[in-house]
Amino acid sequence: MKNNSRSFVFIHLIVLLFCAGATPVLAATKVATPHALRVLQHEAEEDDADAQLLYGLAYLEGRNGLEPDAKKAVYWLRRSARLGNAYAQLMLGKAYAEGRGVAKDLNHAVKWWQDSAEKANAEAQFLLGRALLQGQGIAKDTKKALF
Repeated sequence: MKNNSRSFVFIHLIVLLFCAGATPVLAATKVATPHALRVLQHEAEEDDADAQLLYGLAYLEGRNGLEPDAKKAVYWLRRSARLGNAYAQLMLGKAYAEGRGVAKDLNHAVKWWQDSAEKANAEAQFLLGRALLQGQGIAKDTKKALF
């Protein structure tokens, strides 16, 4: 991963703002500057998991001047998830559960929620617990669901 210090700080500031609930991700307006979007795309292409997450969310929700495109969103979320980003794993699991940008597949959804839940993502833990209680995408197991 190429780590230009300016873009590294920029991307991580964006992630911090996103985690703090800033909407939209890249700016106070609904459209990011073309430069900011190019930086984000460049960092995503350079295997920055946080940038991949943000780029995927921008496609998923049609943010920052990008048209909504669930397939492109899943592509970027999957790249981020494979690098271990817990939020990307959660969102990729949701995409599989909803059939958004991919064929609906509860087994894949549960797999990504398990990965995210292991990293202490509370929403993934909830979704995994619910899947275990209902036996959806995984064998029903009320004991595991409660822990």
